[in-house]
Amino acid sequence: MPSAVSLPTRSSLLPLLPLFLQSLLLTSRPFTHPTRAVLRAALGLWGAYLGLRLPVDHAFEPRDKAGAANFVWAVCGWYAAVKALEWGFCREEEVRWRGLPGERGEERERPLGNWAWRAWALLSSLRGIPWTWGTPPPLLPPALPSSLGQYTLASLRTYALHQTLFTLAAALICAAHAHGDSVDAFLGVGDSWGRYIRTAALGLAAWSGMSLGLALLVRLLTPLFGGSFNAHAWRPLFLAPFRTTSITDLWNVHWHSLFRRAFIVSGFRPARALARAVGAGTGVQRVVGLLGAFAASGLMHEFGIRVSSPTHFHPSTLPSLQFFLLQGLGILLEQAFTRTTHKSVRGWPGRVWALAFVLLTGAQMADHWLDSGLAQGTVHPARWGWKRWVAPGGALWPEGVAMRGEGDGGKGE
Repeated sequence: MPSAVSLPTRSSLLPLLPLFLQSLLLTSRPFTHPTRAVLRAALGLWGAYLGLRLPVDHAFEPRDKAGAANFVWAVCGWYAAVKALEWGFCREEEVRWRGLPGERGEERERPLGNWAWRAWALLSSLRGIPWTWGTPPPLLPPALPSSLGQYTLASLRTYALHQTLFTLAAALICAAHAHGDSVDAFLGVGDSWGRYIRTAALGLAAWSGMSLGLALLVRLLTPLFGGSFNAHAWRPLFLAPFRTTSITDLWNVHWHSLFRRAFIVSGFRPARALARAVGAGTGVQRVVGLLGAFAASGLMHEFGIRVSSPTHFHPSTLPSLQFFLLQGLGILLEQAFTRTTHKSVRGWPGRVWALAFVLLTGAQMADHWLDSGLAQGTVHPARWGWKRWVAPGGALWPEGVAMRGEGDGGKGE
């Protein structure tokens, strides 16, 4: 990141220590079972504390120039806390290696051969693709070509596409922010239209930005794979969200599943257990569990925006929590429609319904995010130097870096 913003200190990596030790206990299983259980639980509590403190004690500074980076950082802290608690109290049988498609014999058993590799394979697997707890393969986007060369070429095409989309979406958001967060003032459209255009731009930036990040990561790491590369471990994060044909389809298949397991552990299971405890039937338990998973997602996003922008005003209405709970209600509406009409939500009518529902329900959350920190420190695109247009994440660089017509020296063109 450009030098105008300082990175968190190296001590910010401390939350990885309890997670690594937990992954070691789960995969290598030293000591006796009772000892492992006690150690994992203690590490879980320590890791949860460190994770939640991460964005508070270690931030990108100054905070008012790095709202987007600190939001992502806060979400990482939340995820680390939930993962530490999960690994602290889960059953060991839940964490088993199942391998990747196309692997055979020793290749499939590779993570079982070295204690460090086993621990790293678990710690670095956000979607759990080769693990029994991971996202089921039918809910993942198809893998790209299997050979390293073909995969690299496909990743470069993905990079070019999402670099373009992210830069255009970010340019619109930055220009609107320079006009007082008013897209209508910038584009000359009505106020309502401007609000929803800005919401769509934020969604596009999220999709393209995360896809761009994965393409960059793979591009940096592929030289390390050699003959051990497996494209199934690096499937795309998204499956063309704009092609969804229902709200259920969007959140089950087309959106990314990086936090799917975290939402199950922190939302679905506790909510379903509570419903079961009060005597609710299995149908009610499923409904409550579904809403619990979306509530966990909403609380994660509320945590991210509020911790990353502590000096800004944050509404008591909890817009992110509202949005994600409404997505759960939208799924329930689709299920009710299918039960009543014996027809599924699909095709172009389903696509229009799903995208319109997400856009309309997401406007308040987008207002909160962009008005309360994510756009802070951004620069109007008219002042961007050429490096901002072509560099990954350049659209969000702070003022003073790669500015138009300001010379060299690392700050101008």
